[in-house]
Amino acid sequence: MNYIISLIRLYAFWLIFFLVERIIFVIRFWDAITEAGGSEVFAIFQSALRLDASMTGYVLVIPALLWAIEIVSGKSFVSPRFLIGYQRFFIGLFALIGAVNLNIYQEWGAKVNYKVFKIFFNYPYESTISSLETGIGLTVGIFLFQVLFFGWLIRFFIRPAYQLHPWLVRPVLSLLVLGLTFLSVRGGWQLAPISQSMAYFSSKPILNHAAVNTTWNLAQDVTNNLAGNTADFHYLPESQVDSILHEYESGDSLARTEILTNKRPNVVFIILESFTADVVESLGGETGISAELGQLMQQGVSFTNLYASGDRTDKGLIAVMSAFPAQATKSIISETDKQEKLPSVAQVFKEQGYQTTFMYGGESEFFGFKPYVLSHGFDRSTDKHAFAEKDQNSKWGAHDGVVFKRFQSELGQLKQPFFATMLTLSNHEPFEIPETPRFPGSDLPNRFRSTAFYTDKSLGAFIRSARKEAWFKNTLFVIVADHGHRLPKEKYAISESQRFHIPLVLFGDVIKPEFRGKQLPVFGSQTDIAKTVLGQMGLDGSRFAFSQDLFATHPDRGYAFFDWDNGFGVISKQGFTSYDNAGKRLIKQEGSTRLLPFGQAYMQKVFATYLSY
Repeated sequence: MNYIISLIRLYAFWLIFFLVERIIFVIRFWDAITEAGGSEVFAIFQSALRLDASMTGYVLVIPALLWAIEIVSGKSFVSPRFLIGYQRFFIGLFALIGAVNLNIYQEWGAKVNYKVFKIFFNYPYESTISSLETGIGLTVGIFLFQVLFFGWLIRFFIRPAYQLHPWLVRPVLSLLVLGLTFLSVRGGWQLAPISQSMAYFSSKPILNHAAVNTTWNLAQDVTNNLAGNTADFHYLPESQVDSILHEYESGDSLARTEILTNKRPNVVFIILESFTADVVESLGGETGISAELGQLMQQGVSFTNLYASGDRTDKGLIAVMSAFPAQATKSIISETDKQEKLPSVAQVFKEQGYQTTFMYGGESEFFGFKPYVLSHGFDRSTDKHAFAEKDQNSKWGAHDGVVFKRFQSELGQLKQPFFATMLTLSNHEPFEIPETPRFPGSDLPNRFRSTAFYTDKSLGAFIRSARKEAWFKNTLFVIVADHGHRLPKEKYAISESQRFHIPLVLFGDVIKPEFRGKQLPVFGSQTDIAKTVLGQMGLDGSRFAFSQDLFATHPDRGYAFFDWDNGFGVISKQGFTSYDNAGKRLIKQEGSTRLLPFGQAYMQKVFATYLSY
């Protein structure tokens, strides 16, 4: 029985370890958890036990195998010293994963996953500097506490297990040790093996995320990604997908509203980093942050119900330029063989004889931006290497004010008509600007407000200066954010539509006077920019299958689809729904019940298209 007792002692140790890790998570996100459902806090720990036990089983597979051999052979070779060293290795590994998870969850609203490590190994510098802005001191402190405390505590849970048994007892006992471990890994006797959804108990994502074992979640996600994730978003028979999408999308459409004075203007896309609607007053955001953008909205055509396709720049860039929705667990821009098959608006303009250019003050190699730009119709590409060191912040790249000046200079050198795109970066960690911050204080919300204010101010200065250029009068500016953000309000979960709400403004002298200052309430996404802009110029946008022309869409028929790491949402005039794919459950549903099957069909179609490339 010594072996069974030793096994139980180790199970107890690891359940305590995971309990403490979960308590740390709950304390760290206490405000969000209590807001979601304070009465369900106890249920978090109750629902977590099966996944914790399963992860413990995985850790103890090697000791269990060695003990089984030791039992059958009747010879002692598994020493307490080996077991302590073995457990300490996993203590260090799991403590690191748990500590990193705190930073990741704060930024992404999702637990640490395969994508995090993929990004880190491909872009260690950029990943590290982003982490420095989300409490690296606390992360290191928690990691050291767990390593030191549990590294010390494990000594009291390990005792010599060796005991010589009669020959007839040995096979039974060895099978019992292995069987208990196997059952733990599998999650019990039930027909279906344990899955992440078995820890889910609430309609509130953060409560479920708190219950899911962090390391088990990571291991499953890594396994799924290496296996290809082919069944991640398969909800419906293929025969139903297109019919559901067609049924929802087919409705009364309007004759396209023509807002331009001519069909062949220069076109300039300005993609603003992290420029959430929460910093735009006319979209319900805070005041005093984006006055310049507010003035452009008063002089152009703006959309009040426009949503980002995903939650990161790599997804936003593809949604804007290629009208391809975010793929939740994947990022097509980082897979060269797939992203090369995407269409892009730059290619369309190049085919029409436009000269094209792309400018970004950061590192263009980051997440595959450079291969995408080079393979999608841009004649020129400029990144941080073109800027002096003195014009860059300490970690990420050139300040927006500097990049806008360089952008204006380059536009003046282009042959008309031209298509140009600029991606800003100042409103990104580490939130550094070359001037006194507009909002005092070192807290993240105010630093975010200050960098958003600086980006807006730089945008305004660029427009005022560009008005003096000969090309300005024949230029359409399309201004949009790459994605929303949890800052500055820090109140919206990743599954909330407000987290994805962003501005979209069409501005310029080429807009007919009667349309200037118009705000259109139609619901739409970044993916709709392609057909919307091309339609105004009489160009064919049929290659952009996931795009809708917002000037030819009835306000009652428009919709926006968005997704995050393992879930999606759909919002329209008829209502809003969000769905957690990991737990296979509805998070929120307001209004029409048709939005859920539509969202499932849409997500399935997006992912199937991604896999087909």
